[in-house]
Amino acid sequence: MTRDAIVDTALRATAANGCQGLALRQVARELDVSLATVQRHFATKDDLWRACIDTVMSQPIDIDGADGLEAELHGYLRAMIDRATLSPAATAAMWNDTGPGCDERIAYLVDKVRPRYDAYRDALEAAMAAGDIRTVEPGVVLAMVGLGITSMASAPAALRLLFGIDLDDQGQRDALASSLADVLLHGILPRHATAPAGDASRPAPRG
Repeated sequence: MTRDAIVDTALRATAANGCQGLALRQVARELDVSLATVQRHFATKDDLWRACIDTVMSQPIDIDGADGLEAELHGYLRAMIDRATLSPAATAAMWNDTGPGCDERIAYLVDKVRPRYDAYRDALEAAMAAGDIRTVEPGVVLAMVGLGITSMASAPAALRLLFGIDLDDQGQRDALASSLADVLLHGILPRHATAPAGDASRPAPRG
């Protein structure tokens, strides 16, 4: 019995029943092993829960060789999408945990997300300082993108049937990252639109 097999089973249990549905005995039953076997790897439920978080948050960011801001942003978004599709229902359950001890569990989750969030925020602020993008509130952009991607990944049937996006397809995940990068950098107004006089932070309305 491997540590990875236990974590994988725990993620499925969390996806199906939420954080309160995760129990060492149930994981052992699913794997057809003794409770002691599971406890050799994870002494407590919280130990196992933290390992689930570590697994979900382990998707690396690879932007080596990115040529320009748009390519760099595409790399960040692609990593976020790939990570969100690892176990979307479990991730959503972790963020929506309301059971006893949830404050500590969510704090651990936030600590795992924070370095990546700070990297995204630094990249946005550097681009604003360089004049590559207009001034925006980074927290709003990151909330919209980060929570939006998590929500999309946790509703794969709706995403596929209603919007024609299949996150099981690596090519479509890559195309989604490209589209998001394009919209974030350029909006949906014509690219030649300029800001009204006296308001450099907002694009001009059409027409």
